[in-house]
Amino acid sequence: MKTNDLLKMVRDQAKKLNVQVVLRPYKTVKFQGEYSDGYFLEPDIEGPWKGTPGRLVVATKCPKTEWTWTLLHEYVHMMQWFRNDPIFLTEDYLELEKATEKETRKLAKQYNLPINLPARKRDSESYLKWLAGKR
Repeated sequence: MKTNDLLKMVRDQAKKLNVQVVLRPYKTVKFQGEYSDGYFLEPDIEGPWKGTPGRLVVATKCPKTEWTWTLLHEYVHMMQWFRNDPIFLTEDYLELEKATEKETRKLAKQYNLPINLPARKRDSESYLKWLAGKR
């Protein structure tokens, strides 16, 4: 699958789930005071902002495989939310990210994306160690 095909798939699924896909031409994006490569925020279904769309935001001012990975990672979060996956509701952010990185690797292989998987695995392990150190 090419990057454009992945983006179309993510946008099509997001539209069905009332989620806006936003690609930002920056190195990072800011959410709740923190900078990252991207984030997913579920739509407000029952709260005071009922009907407000969700957002899947990705910073694209990095190598294409990096933002493609981030897009896929945030897509996994969106699907965890949609499936009512208990991991999405966990208070343990490290466990959520471990599960998400594992599913992202699986999908990258399944979709045959142009991503250097051994390098991404190393980056993923480094990211998870960093998160573990923040505990």
